[in-house]
Amino acid sequence: MFSHIRIKMLLIVIPVLCVVIMLSYNASVRTAKRIVDQETSERISAEKEIQKNIIEKNMNAAAEISRVLAVFAGTGYKEYSPDYFIHILEPVVRDNQFILGAGIWYEPYLYNPSRKYMGPYVYKKGDRILPTFDYSNSDYDYFSQDYYSLAKKTKKTVWTDMYYDQTSSLYMITCSQPVLDQSGNYIGCVTVDVGLSSMQKFVSDYIASYDGTTCIISKDGTYLAAENEDLVKQKVSVYDSANSSFLEAVARIMSNEEGNAVYYRDNQKISLYYKTLNDLGWKIIFEIPESSIHMPLHELSDTFILIFGLSLLFMSLTIFFLTEHIIDRPVKAMLGELKQSSEKLEQSLKENVASQKQLIQQNQILTERETQMYHSLKYTSSLMEAIPDTVFVISKDGTFLDCIGDREHLFFTKEEFIGKHISDVIPAYIANKSKEVINQVFLTGENQKIEYEWINGQTTEYHELRVVKWFDDKVIAIARNITDTHNYIKEIEEISYYDQVTGLHNRRFFDKKEKELNQTANYPMSVIFSDLNGLKLVNDSFGHEYGDSMLKRYAGILMNSGKAADLISRVGGDEFAIILKRSDQQDTEQYIRELKEKCKGETINGIELSVSFGYCIIKDASLSVQNAVKLAEDEMYQNKLYESYSRRSKTLEIILNTLHEKNPREEQHSQRVAEICELMAKNLEMSDSDIKKIRAAGLLHDIGKIGIKEELLNKPGALTEDEFQEIRRHSEIGYRILNTAPNMSEIAEIVLCHHERWDGKGYPKGRSKTDIPLFARIIAIVDSYDAMTSDRSYRKALSASHAREELIQGAGTQFDPQLVDFFVKQVMG
Repeated sequence: MFSHIRIKMLLIVIPVLCVVIMLSYNASVRTAKRIVDQETSERISAEKEIQKNIIEKNMNAAAEISRVLAVFAGTGYKEYSPDYFIHILEPVVRDNQFILGAGIWYEPYLYNPSRKYMGPYVYKKGDRILPTFDYSNSDYDYFSQDYYSLAKKTKKTVWTDMYYDQTSSLYMITCSQPVLDQSGNYIGCVTVDVGLSSMQKFVSDYIASYDGTTCIISKDGTYLAAENEDLVKQKVSVYDSANSSFLEAVARIMSNEEGNAVYYRDNQKISLYYKTLNDLGWKIIFEIPESSIHMPLHELSDTFILIFGLSLLFMSLTIFFLTEHIIDRPVKAMLGELKQSSEKLEQSLKENVASQKQLIQQNQILTERETQMYHSLKYTSSLMEAIPDTVFVISKDGTFLDCIGDREHLFFTKEEFIGKHISDVIPAYIANKSKEVINQVFLTGENQKIEYEWINGQTTEYHELRVVKWFDDKVIAIARNITDTHNYIKEIEEISYYDQVTGLHNRRFFDKKEKELNQTANYPMSVIFSDLNGLKLVNDSFGHEYGDSMLKRYAGILMNSGKAADLISRVGGDEFAIILKRSDQQDTEQYIRELKEKCKGETINGIELSVSFGYCIIKDASLSVQNAVKLAEDEMYQNKLYESYSRRSKTLEIILNTLHEKNPREEQHSQRVAEICELMAKNLEMSDSDIKKIRAAGLLHDIGKIGIKEELLNKPGALTEDEFQEIRRHSEIGYRILNTAPNMSEIAEIVLCHHERWDGKGYPKGRSKTDIPLFARIIAIVDSYDAMTSDRSYRKALSASHAREELIQGAGTQFDPQLVDFFVKQVMG
């Protein structure tokens, strides 16, 4: 009987207990799963945001530096030597840890008419900063590179995809900034190579939750960073996967800015959390197995099974204990007591169930707190490792909650601001800007950034603050001291206001200041425009060192003039603009006369310093400085026409005499070539004007050798290939010199072509046959004949008969065959 009662009690109590425990278990599991999913999503979102900020910070800094360099490159390409570009680029690479290299790349023949490629480049190699021009050649051909072609096509800042550089074993991305001249024409680009090794380190070091992995892909699906670096080096695409569910997840990722997706691998559910990193469309993807995310749920299940077993055991022992102690009593008493015991048992069962519920709730709370603590510590650790700056946690109403990271540059101790409102700690103008961006973050959900000045004693510092939303009631504010970068950019801008040759202000500064000077208090105000005559002729004849010396001499005269000018600028290669406040026509003309008088006593290699002037007086605001400059420039060019003929003719004479003084043999050679050309022209029955013209061309055909080094012209041995290429430049130099003189354009063309060949293999243009001017074909024959029959620095003269055979042998290849036949028969006899 009692066994029967005992069994009935067990059959009633145990199912009830099981139902209560299972319901509690089911509710706890659902709650725990929701909490785990939410925590996983929020932590991954925070870490995605951190990585996005790091990459965008470096990219924004690189874009700003490239913009400043592009302004400099657009105004300085005609004025600076290649070494000066290296001087500008070296501190950019040295002083910015994330920059691996920087270069300036100009359009073909822009910097130097005889040089197609001009691309100075500076890069890091270990601890060294190395300059190079190794990429300025046809093998590399930077015109065909993506960074160059994209900048030229869009005329905007462009970024290449991240790529793995085999030479440096680093990941990098290139920012390309178009370089425009003052007219807005594309003349090249500036590149800044940004190292992204931190991105691969982030991917390699990060372990998402338990068994997760991380990768970064481009907008077309190519792996940019992955735990398996072979995927990056071999440029594998996510679309190469044979897993159809994975490809469906990829399609969702590529079509959305951020979110999560799932796919199945080996019958296992995998969760993907993703976010778009920047405007380039990169995606950072966190891959976490579902089993890893729900690991705490499995632990919770084990705990419930243990509790369930213990509860069954406890109830069974209780029932057996009660029935054993009432077996000797009468049935009636036993039944009465059994009823009482049943009531007590029921109450005990209820209390036990309540106790179990309380235990489950406490266990759930403990699990939640442990999970929060784990993720909080993990988040803080990741943040500290990834960001070298000071990180503030601020509430939605603007109260400082915490501070981690770099505390060395804080202006207050932590105790002085934690728990206080930002308005009570920092200056009002910074606090107001900070409150505005915090409100914007919660209003738009987008990250915000501000820059501000901080006066620290006698110094002014510049800081950047980036604000990111964290949960629904807090933000993370990342502060960085950008004083060095700010000052460096300002220094570059200051340099860009000065002409590096003369030390005067440049056109950029003149355009900036002209509006400030055009004020009623400065009227009448004179605008003077001057042009340094013959600068191009001096550069072509004697080299740019002499041309620079001429510029410096004139700049010194301007700076030391009797009346102090309010603004002096070099606004072009040989052009200068001057502004005099409160200066009428009489004052201006006296100022110009004094400048001309001082220039008369200055000479450069025998050539007198000559300057043409024009001016315009601004009497009221109806005439702008820009229009006044145009009027002054027009007057200057008109005056230049009156002065140019005699001056240029005299300059040509000085250049020719200088050449003959350097090499008397050249004077004798030119005289003989002129005489033989005259004789041949007469035999060809040319007109008197043509005879004079070809004699003049023969006399001037080697004038370009003034630009060739004297030791090269007189070298006794054979020339190297480089030396021969240098000698060949003399025909182009001669052409440029003669083209500056009036009425000499036809003779300049003859001088340019006198080393062309009948078969088109000559220089500098490779012309052939009758495309070569007649007089140039005649000079080619006479020049070769005289060269063979005269003593040279490297050999003795050849006989006339030997020269005759050489000419006949070259007929039809080097020389015009009909002219050779005429020269041999009619001139040589």
